[in-house]
Amino acid sequence: MEILNNNLAQSDTDEIDYSFWDMGLKEDILKGIFAVGLENPSAVQQRAIKVISRGSDIMIQSWSGSGKSTAFIIGMLQSINLDTNELQAIILEPTREMAKALYTQIVKIGEYLNVKAHAIFGGINFAESKRVLRNSIHVIVGTPGRTHDYIKKGVISAARIKIFIIDEADEILGRGFKDQVLEIFQFLPKNFQVCFSSSTMPVDVSEMVEIFMKNPVRIKLIAKELTLEGVKQYYIQAEGEAKLSILLDLLDSIEICQVIIFCHKKETVEALVQAFQGNKSFSNYSVSFIHNDMNLNQQEKAMRDFRTGSTRILIVTDLTRRLIDLHQSFIIHYDFPLNYENYITRVGGKSGIYGRKVLSIGFINQSEFQFLKDLESHFSTIIEELPNDISNLL
Repeated sequence: MEILNNNLAQSDTDEIDYSFWDMGLKEDILKGIFAVGLENPSAVQQRAIKVISRGSDIMIQSWSGSGKSTAFIIGMLQSINLDTNELQAIILEPTREMAKALYTQIVKIGEYLNVKAHAIFGGINFAESKRVLRNSIHVIVGTPGRTHDYIKKGVISAARIKIFIIDEADEILGRGFKDQVLEIFQFLPKNFQVCFSSSTMPVDVSEMVEIFMKNPVRIKLIAKELTLEGVKQYYIQAEGEAKLSILLDLLDSIEICQVIIFCHKKETVEALVQAFQGNKSFSNYSVSFIHNDMNLNQQEKAMRDFRTGSTRILIVTDLTRRLIDLHQSFIIHYDFPLNYENYITRVGGKSGIYGRKVLSIGFINQSEFQFLKDLESHFSTIIEELPNDISNLL
């Protein structure tokens, strides 16, 4: 495996396209790419899109926010034949939220291609989904259990599949879907393209790569090289019940347009919402919130209110972070993330890679301070204590 681009990525291929224009993509795909606001490909996309487009098997190992899912979408849309009315691509996602998000992205990027896609996951009406699938669908995005069920029942025919994508394979297998994934492979034709992505490489994922892939191109983004350039990082020492008053003082001291506040538990989210709604000083701060006990429609409404500016504060749990577009200028970790992936997803995933200016403030207690130091070392960064004068931080 060759090391490329100043140690940012390791790759089996020396093909690097620094512009979407250089990838030989269909004009209508380029229109879709620019319509969704993408300007330049990420490090993973620079190497992966052309590999996927030409039909080679590929294994991408990188953190959330590196652009690998979008690379799959673009490469898949380039490679399948949209003039034929048959199912050619299946994409598996670990959760229904991720499946829904990826389906939406396919529709947006494929807007000018007349691509026909459908998402299948728990909570969707079976009869309605079955009716839609009777029509010509090019791409299916689904969770493993529901996709496996539809294939076994004959609702989906996998006989003409050209490309099979397993996104976040480590998370899918970690949720206990290994048997369903293995059975799906049995329904696929003899010759098809296999694409995996994974944040880590556990034994189960490595075994599947060896069994089902044919000389795959391997691309690995080195986590500690994910750029945090443009991210101002600070911490506040806060213990127990004092956290709430510190949070309210913080928001009162700084001029904000919008802020995302991350918590670990839904109970914390609900307590913060009540605190904002019950504090007269903060009645002008309109609040949205998301946790995993809310249904998909409720979560999407909260996101829509926040994206359109109807609410200024969005309070979320880590478990729902994949619904969040992190392109915000102000992020507060009310509960500090205690693993590297969560931190880079919240702060450095999309925001750092695409050069956004971000202010990140983390609340930590004494027991979490050592992890803060470890995190600084891991990402070769500095997280300073929040200064007294914070008026000019944003």
